[in-house]
This record gives sequence, structure tokens and C-alpha cells, in this order.
Amino acid sequence: MRKKKAIEPTAVLVLTGLSVALVDVVCRIFLKKIIGDQGYAYYNYAWQTCFFLMLFSVRGISEAVSELMSERLADRQYKNAHRIFVGSGMYVLFVSVIAAACAYLFSRQLLPKGGEGAIPAFRILLPVIFLTGILGVMQGYFSAYRNMMPTVISKVVEAVVGAAVTLGVGMAMSSYADGLDSVSKASCKAAGSAFGPMAGAMSGILVMVLVFSINRRKIHKHIINDKHHAEAVESVKRSILQQIKPLAFSMGFLGAGIYIDQMLFASIMAEKGIDGGTVAKMFSRFSGMYLSVLLVPFTLACVSSAMLAPHVRKCFVYRKFRDLKQKINDGIRNTMLFVIPISALLSAFAFPLMRIFFGKHTEMAGWMLVFGSCAVIFYSLSAITGRVLLEIGQSAVLSKNELAALLVNVVLTIVLTSAIPLDGFSVMIANLAAGIFLSMLNQKTLRKCIRYQPEYQMMYIYPGLAAFGMAASAMVLYGIMEYLFENSVVSLLVAASAAIGLYCIYYVLLTHIKEEELRKMYMGNTLVRMMKLLKIY
Repeated sequence: MRKKKAIEPTAVLVLTGLSVALVDVVCRIFLKKIIGDQGYAYYNYAWQTCFFLMLFSVRGISEAVSELMSERLADRQYKNAHRIFVGSGMYVLFVSVIAAACAYLFSRQLLPKGGEGAIPAFRILLPVIFLTGILGVMQGYFSAYRNMMPTVISKVVEAVVGAAVTLGVGMAMSSYADGLDSVSKASCKAAGSAFGPMAGAMSGILVMVLVFSINRRKIHKHIINDKHHAEAVESVKRSILQQIKPLAFSMGFLGAGIYIDQMLFASIMAEKGIDGGTVAKMFSRFSGMYLSVLLVPFTLACVSSAMLAPHVRKCFVYRKFRDLKQKINDGIRNTMLFVIPISALLSAFAFPLMRIFFGKHTEMAGWMLVFGSCAVIFYSLSAITGRVLLEIGQSAVLSKNELAALLVNVVLTIVLTSAIPLDGFSVMIANLAAGIFLSMLNQKTLRKCIRYQPEYQMMYIYPGLAAFGMAASAMVLYGIMEYLFENSVVSLLVAASAAIGLYCIYYVLLTHIKEEELRKMYMGNTLVRMMKLLKIY
């Protein structure tokens, strides 16, 4: 009997990342319909502010724990690995409690001007800082043991439970708040929805605790039998801080930028005499609609960078620079093969997508997606190159690049918002420019450090040309389908499905790529079968 081929961990991670992102997008689509425009705007204010606090408190804890424990487990130092685990938990407890307590006291000051309606939701979200940190520590623990299934299961459970509670409590609070004024009603709905992320994080922790308890005896046995000298407490503290610091202050550009953007945008709009509720809804078209749609392809890039990291680290440690450059090229090319066509499709179908997803009052969000969908290309490139810089010991330079990009974002946001007060369109332009700038800086740093040269044709030009042809063909097909059936959803599904095949055909015809090379790419075997079905191979 033929043995079935096991699913690769890489495929599992990719599917998990995409599934979680899709659950989040679907949740946001229904949430806006349930709690209304203003309630959704307050929820986004609260979430973006909470996310900003997480960036500089518990961000990178999972990667740090995994790396530090892996180093010790490689020498069978089970006792010291466990001390890293416990020490990281104590670090999270200390930092997150201080961050949450300060944020609770200064909630009004941390939220945008006119965003007082988001205070209850923000305060409810604050425990998520601690819960996310603990969950990250536990995920890092199992990652160090090369056991990814607990992390995969916990992420899926967290996403599903979080979405269910967000929508369920949001719906319940919508009924409860019927008799209140518009601001109080929106505030109450947002506060109810804020219980979702907390419930999701708690469920993820419960999964991890269950897995840990199952493996408790085996773990305890390893620790008892370990004869290595125990590291001093100070040494453990120093190792944790040294590992976390570059992760906390690097690659946080997008989250920090969005938080600063909402503060600046609200302040400038208030000076123009626009009330806080209207401003919140205006900015929500950027953060809650436009960015939510970009989340899915960006997640793919983040997963790709995580998968690339160990290969980059290994090549750099052993001074295999030729292999290192090739790994970087392969990682970027494989990511661009997906990200560029997705960006083209998002731009081509921006308006029907926004109408289907978020309903009324989405014209400005549609225009943002038309012109700003390419931002996902530069965000993705920044994520991959940034992760490479971290792995080759250039965290300080990466932090400088991120700071420079953040300054570009801030300056452009102030200038453009003052000149073009169009529902957050100015913020979209500023973010796009900053993403382009950061990706250029990171690539310049790589050229300087390891003499890296991108393969422009295979990475950008051929995928770009194939994506352009695909988008044009798909738009024609969409127009025909909508004329015949007068159904945007069906027309969009048919056009998008056809677009996938068209893109593959255009790319193969442009590149003249061989079957063997195509098989090496993500989903290569599937693409080869498609090409053979179409008689191209």
C-alpha cells in the first residue's frame, strides 16, 4: 500500500496564517454591519491603540523564547531552557501589567482627540496585552521543541473564538444600547465587541496549557536528568532583554505608524472644526476597511519571511554568502509571485469588493484600494528584507531605517491631511510613500552588508506584466458577467477564479520557465498540472 505524503510544516504555517487572516477579515465585515459605522470606528481606535502598546511591550516574545530555548536545547540544556521559559513569563507579567496600568490611567490621552467614545472598549482590551504575551511565550516554547501543531491549533482556536465572541457580544450590546444617544450607543457596541480578542487569547492559552499538561511528565523528566550547570538569574534576564530588544523596536513600523496617523489625523481634523464621531468614521475607512483588505496578502509575506529566517541565519553563520543571496532572491520572488497579482486584483475590483464587504459609504475606501493596493507589495518587501537584516545581525540599522520611514510617514500625514482632508486618503498616500521608502532603505542596507543584487526581471517585471494582463482580462470578464447575471458576487467570483489561471498562463509564457524550475516554487506541482492540462507543457 502506498504511503501518503505528509503535509509539510511550511504548508501548514502558510495555510494557518492565511486562515487566521481570513477569519479576521470576515469578522470585521460582519462587525461593521452589526455595530454600525461609528461603533466600528471606535472599535478600531481602541484596537489600534492597544496594538501600539503591544508593539513595545510583548512584541517579538515568541521569536525570542524560541531562539533562546533552541540554543540551549541544541546542547541538551533542558534546565536552562526551562529557566528561559519561566524568565520570559515573568518579563511579560512585569512589562504588560505596567503598560496596561499606565494605559488605563491615561486612556483619554492615548486615544485620538474626539475619540472619548472608544475609552470603554480600549480599557476592556488592555488585558489582551498580558494574555497575548503569555500566549507568545508558550508558542515560543513549543516552537523551540520543533512542535508547531500546538501553535497552529492555538492560533486557529484564538481566531475562531475571538471572532465568535466579538460578533456575539457585539450583537447583544447592539440590542441593549437601543435606548441610548448615538455616541453612547456606538461606545457601548464597541465595548461589547472588545471582549472578543480577550476571549480569543484566553482560549489560545487554554489550548497551550492542555498540551503542556499532557507533556508535563516528559518535560519534568528531562529537567531532572539534566546535569548542566544552571544559568544565573541575571544571565537569564540579560539574555531575554538582549533578544527581545531588537525585535521590539524593529519591524513595528506599520503598527506604530497607524497609531501615530490616527492621532495626527484626529488632531488636524479637530482644528478644522469636524466633530470627533465624524473624524472617527473618516479614519475608519482607512484603518478598518482599506487596511483590513490588505491584511490577507500581507500575512502571506509575514509567513514567508518567518520561513526564510532559519535558512538565512544558517547561511550567514557558515559564511555561505552565495547561498544566502540565492535564498533571499528565492524568498522574495516566491512572495512577489502571489503578492503582485493579488495587489492588481484588489485594485481592479476595489469598488465591488468594498461594496460587498462593507456595504454603504465605501466609495472613499474603494479609491484608497484602487491607488493604494500596491502598498502591500512594499509592505511585504519591507517585512522580508527587514527579517533578513535581523537574522544577519543588522537590527540597529533596521531600527534606523524604520525610524526614517516613520518620520516620512509623519511629515507626509501632517502636510497632506492639512491640504487634502479626504476621509483618510492623505494617510493612505503617506503610508504608501513610507512603505516604498523603507523597502528601498532595507535593500540598500543589504547591498552594503552582503553585496546583494535583486533579480529584478523574475521578481518584479515578469510578475508585474503578467498581473497587468490578468487584471485587464478579469475586468473585461467581470463586466460581461455582471451584464449577463446582474450579480456582483457571482461575477466577482467567476472573474477572480479565471484570473488565477490567466496569471499562471501569462507568467509561464513570459518567462519561458521550465517545468523543473516551476516545481520548486510554492504550489509548483499544482501549477505544473494546470499547465499540462492547458497543453502548455
